[in-house]
Formats: sequence, C-alpha cells, structure tokens
Amino acid sequence: MSDLPDEQVSGAARTDWLLLEYDYFKHLSTIGLVTLGAMLTWVQGDRGAGTTLVMVSLALVSMGTVLGFGAMNTIISHRKTGKPLRRFFNYERGISSGLFATGLGIFLSEIGKVVN
Repeated sequence: MSDLPDEQVSGAARTDWLLLEYDYFKHLSTIGLVTLGAMLTWVQGDRGAGTTLVMVSLALVSMGTVLGFGAMNTIISHRKTGKPLRRFFNYERGISSGLFATGLGIFLSEIGKVVN
C-alpha cells in the first residue's frame, strides 16, 4: 500500500499504513542505536579495530538510523498538522534499511577478519 500516492489512501487504511510505517521506523531507529553502541564499544575495546571500513560501516549505520528517525518525525508532523508527506518519503524505508544493512554487513565482515 505504500506505493499509493498520499491522496489515494484514506480513512482506516491510511491510519493503519502510517502506524505500520511509524512502527517500522521506530524499530529501525532503536536497533540502529543499539547497534551503534555495540559497534563503538567493540572499536574502543580493540585498538586495531578502527579500520577505514569499520568507520565507513559506522557512518552507514548512523545515516540509516538518522534517516529512520527523520521519517518518524515526518509522520508525526503529518499527523499533527495534516501537511502532505514529502515525495521522498516513499523511498525512505528502502534507503534507511539499505544503509543500515550495508553498514552492518561491512562491520560483520571486518569482525570476521579480526576474529579469524
């Protein structure tokens, strides 16, 4: 249903769609913050762990988390003021998830190199 333009979704379907989107971004932001905490803890504990790829992975996870948090703010603003959602909103879920997953994947591959 997220493929439908804002004007085509109304009533109960619109409420359910926005609640699902909000919950998704809420969970992504929470998992992102926990992941960043774990990544930073691991980097601080191992002096040789701060490679360039680890820093890139931290940046990607951070960007995905911030984008998810911004999307939550967009939903709240939309529900509060009735302003239409930004056109970019339709892509935020995919972009934020992709950034988060890519950053986490890079980080896990770097951990695998250090552990092995």
